[in-house]
Amino acid sequence: MDQQWLNTYREEIGGFSNTIHSFAQGEIARKDYKGISGGFGSYAQRDAAKHMLRLRLPGGRVTPERLHFMAQAVQQYHVPFLKLTTCEAIQMHDLTPDEVPAIMEAAIPCGIITRGGGGDNPRNIQASPLTGVQPGEAFDVMPWAEAATEYLLSICRDIHMPRKLKVAFCNGVDDCVHTAFRDMGFVAAAWAAAGAWACWRRNPCPQRMCCTISAA
Repeated sequence: MDQQWLNTYREEIGGFSNTIHSFAQGEIARKDYKGISGGFGSYAQRDAAKHMLRLRLPGGRVTPERLHFMAQAVQQYHVPFLKLTTCEAIQMHDLTPDEVPAIMEAAIPCGIITRGGGGDNPRNIQASPLTGVQPGEAFDVMPWAEAATEYLLSICRDIHMPRKLKVAFCNGVDDCVHTAFRDMGFVAAAWAAAGAWACWRRNPCPQRMCCTISAA
């Protein structure tokens, strides 16, 4: 994300910090708070004094910098457990109202954004876990997953969706990301007759659009 987007995001974290503390003080109803907090990837747990924070990891990629950040955060804030989600994100649980915005801010330098991690927003984009190294794949789909993430985050403040949007990119081997069950699923395919070419094929599901996009 560019610097302007990140500056706005930091301002939003400051505003959300006020919101989460207002909820903690009983000034905001749980339902109303959920409508706000979801857009920041956080929800109050059954115990309203504890919160979950969902860390977006495009394509499920955990870099050394991201792993180091999470290890530090777990130690610093005494996070009791993490949850690996089916959408390749990571959730931290049992956080206090002070810890949630602090972790959101601290995650920025290593490229972890929580914006749009919940609610009616484009969620974390999935990719085949072994993309880039898996034998038999059409091509590495990670650059596409990361580019789609950048684009969707860049417009997430301007769009108003009726439901969440889940997107997945498969490298064409085993479809372990279940593209047929996503709102938008893309399967990589390299045409044998023209090995220098590959294409994205929209997964053909009932009542869903199918299209082919070629890329060199």
